[in-house]
Amino acid sequence: MGATFKIPFVNFEFSVDWRHVGVVVVTLLVKYLFLGYVVRISGMGDPMFLPFIGITLLIIWNIGRWIMQSVNKDEKSEFFQESVMQTYTAKQNEDAILLYNRMKEKFMDQVAEKIKSGPDLPVDWCKHLNEKELIVLKTALRKRMYRNIDCLAALERDKPGKYKLWRHKLVSEEVWESLQRVEDSVTKEIDECVLEADEIAPGWGQDLFQEVLEMWRAEQQKEMEQQKIQERVSREREAKSASKQEATRQAQMSEKEVRQREIDAEKLAAELAREEEIQAAKDAKKNKNGQGKKKGKK
Repeated sequence: MGATFKIPFVNFEFSVDWRHVGVVVVTLLVKYLFLGYVVRISGMGDPMFLPFIGITLLIIWNIGRWIMQSVNKDEKSEFFQESVMQTYTAKQNEDAILLYNRMKEKFMDQVAEKIKSGPDLPVDWCKHLNEKELIVLKTALRKRMYRNIDCLAALERDKPGKYKLWRHKLVSEEVWESLQRVEDSVTKEIDECVLEADEIAPGWGQDLFQEVLEMWRAEQQKEMEQQKIQERVSREREAKSASKQEATRQAQMSEKEVRQREIDAEKLAAELAREEEIQAAKDAKKNKNGQGKKKGKK
């Protein structure tokens, strides 16, 4: 029992219960029992600071508790909720169960109306169904068993890893316990499907699990093959894209090389022409100097 008080204008609340009242009472008793000692020690005429200390301790205790609750509160960040599993969740099987139950109730009502048996049907009521109705009911039960096997396979994949995490205290106790609850639920559901199979066709329950298990394995194999085909197609597409990019790069390099050769040829031709001009100027200067010397001798 206690009361909660909110401090105005700030988002802070503190609660008072019997422990807080006890602190105040004890401080008041200490005040009146040791009044003289306190006066002599403190030099204060009115030792009202003792109740004040009790109230201060009360406020400090509430603030500390509020801080600890803020640190340890269950409201986790979105990243924590997405990254850390709080409970184990399995694939849902309710749709398959509801579908089968609706089919069964529908056929039971038809048989009850047909044989006029009243509210209680005989154990072998399924023999009054025609072949098409039996196929529909068996197909619904196979789908129900298929979902159970799919869930059981997921449990078998996840259980060793979750067990290691649980043993090393990396996941909570609730995760491991919820996984065990799901496992028990799936096991009971499989047993229920076997009983339903025997009700539809006596002796079929012994073969239903193996029959649906082979269907599940074939479906898984098919999905794996499709995934391999998709991966191969993706690799081929990436290889073609890389080959096309390489061809484009080579073509661009070839164009650059041709252009560079043209530029180099133009530079070489310009250098040769410049050298020829320089050589021609030297020759002309040399000839001019030679003619000047001959005129001087004459």
